[in-house]
Amino acid sequence: MQEYAKNLKAEVEKLGVEVQLRTQNFDYYKGIKIRNLNGDGLILENKSKFIILHYGDNDTAELQALEQHPDCEGVISVNRFKEQNLYNLELPYHEKKYLLADEMYAGDYCDSFDRLANSGYFSGVLFPQRVEYFTEVQKHISITVSTDRLPQIEYFLKLKQYKVILSPPGGCDINTRDIECFGLGIPIVRDEYKYRTDLIPGIHYISTGIVQERGFKLFEDKQYLNNISMQSREYYSTYIKNQPHFQTIITNFLSI
Repeated sequence: MQEYAKNLKAEVEKLGVEVQLRTQNFDYYKGIKIRNLNGDGLILENKSKFIILHYGDNDTAELQALEQHPDCEGVISVNRFKEQNLYNLELPYHEKKYLLADEMYAGDYCDSFDRLANSGYFSGVLFPQRVEYFTEVQKHISITVSTDRLPQIEYFLKLKQYKVILSPPGGCDINTRDIECFGLGIPIVRDEYKYRTDLIPGIHYISTGIVQERGFKLFEDKQYLNNISMQSREYYSTYIKNQPHFQTIITNFLSI
């Protein structure tokens, strides 16, 4: 079993709940064919109800089927947000990161605008889909790409040096980078969301299409970028910062 699931087990057991792990692969749960959640998660049962604790990036058909089961009380997922889930928020490790982003938010994007680099910035793992994305984007704006792994505070300080942050395609529709930048109040550039219709291009983020249309002039539009900074930060404050935390969710579930 992957380290992710072991970490999840440890987090749940901090609440005084004994977790028995079935480490062998199993094919079916409640009549739904699954693949052990790709080894990235746990199914936590209470009476006939269950919630899914999931670390994985893969939005599998099996996981979608489990979400729709009438006994499913929701999913606590690292990357996936869907309106129909009761518990659509982040796991403990990511809660800590987002709280740090909130602490480092100073509302200074507009005041520091003229000192910020006229470049998009990305730090992370490169794979063919992302390289293809960067190749297209850099036809229209300058970009800085790094594969360095920085300590969290240094990483956030680095993000705060640029006018926009690139959030290229990954395993999910929304990722931790998006949320971190929302918390920091830094506009992101990315393809349009497939599922999050409440996140609107030109309001909460900058779509790749807008970059292709406006090019380098985008960096000169202080009012436009500052508005996105404020709107994305407002979204963070409303829908992420004030959501219940992991311990509250598990405690409520166990009281069913």
